[in-house]
Amino acid sequence: KGGETAGPEELFVIFLDNGRSRIRRDPSLREMLSCIKCGACLNTCPVYQNIGGHAYGGVYPGPIGSLLTPGLQGFQKSGNLPFLSTLCGSCSDVCPVKIDIHRLLLTLRGAWVREKRAPLIERIVLRFWFHVVTREGVYTLFSRLARLMMRLSPVTSIGGRRIDLPPRRFRDLWNETL
Repeated sequence: KGGETAGPEELFVIFLDNGRSRIRRDPSLREMLSCIKCGACLNTCPVYQNIGGHAYGGVYPGPIGSLLTPGLQGFQKSGNLPFLSTLCGSCSDVCPVKIDIHRLLLTLRGAWVREKRAPLIERIVLRFWFHVVTREGVYTLFSRLARLMMRLSPVTSIGGRRIDLPPRRFRDLWNETL
């Protein structure tokens, strides 16, 4: 205080935010910083219930950890944590602060893919599959080819269970009902 003879002449305050200011600047991710670390998302997450917290490799486990760890450390250190989720949405449903966790996981998944973290062969196969399933004629052709290949295949069982294909495709049956 003014007039005192003892005490510091200057005061320095250092904030260690561990990358939180970078997350705060991103409007699509800022919401994750509202987490109060209550654990509700952990208690409802089927992935966390089956594998436990050590698989998340950081301080924050569970669905919120799949957001915070890559957000704070980057994908270099956190790997593919945003994919450690079924996207069932139960974490978002139980969150007391209404963080839309599964939407944020999708956002981080998109960022991970844009940074080309997925192996090249995976990116090629998924891009090819995207073009197949988004074009009805191409999808129909591929599904017919797959059925033909399964009928001609000498393998008639998987894991000891016989593969029985229906005589007609579901889509054909559906079109008949319309």
